[in-house]
Amino acid sequence: MGVVDTIYEEFVATYDVLGRAGEISLQNSLDGNSRKSILLSAASYFENALANIVEEFARNSSANTMVGDLIKARVISRQYHTWFDWDKNNANKFYQMFGDVFREHMTSLVRNRVQFDEAAKAFLEIGRDRNRLVHQDFGSFDLAPLI
Repeated sequence: MGVVDTIYEEFVATYDVLGRAGEISLQNSLDGNSRKSILLSAASYFENALANIVEEFARNSSANTMVGDLIKARVISRQYHTWFDWDKNNANKFYQMFGDVFREHMTSLVRNRVQFDEAAKAFLEIGRDRNRLVHQDFGSFDLAPLI
């Protein structure tokens, strides 16, 4: 079980305890704050995982360690959110970073595998919601209920 799953399970357990105790107002407060925490946790997890994959790919693609360092400094560090066009329902901008052949391969894969397409859209939705959350008044931002 990953860290996001653990946060969610803890949220559900706490929510249930508050419900059994009749603490509806605290349940509502926990719900709103937990949704934001889970969203940020998931988005952060994906950012970290994808950045690590790209860095490892760069390091494995060149015998010269400077290439990996350059990629980390100029392509990965603080650049993740520029890799995607979060307002679109596709990851074509990211795929294009690796060239036309890769973009065409991934576009075909998404087109031919419904599960992959759904996963890509869910991933982009998490990134889009994360951006809205952190740039549109975190404290009053409202997400759909989890439970």
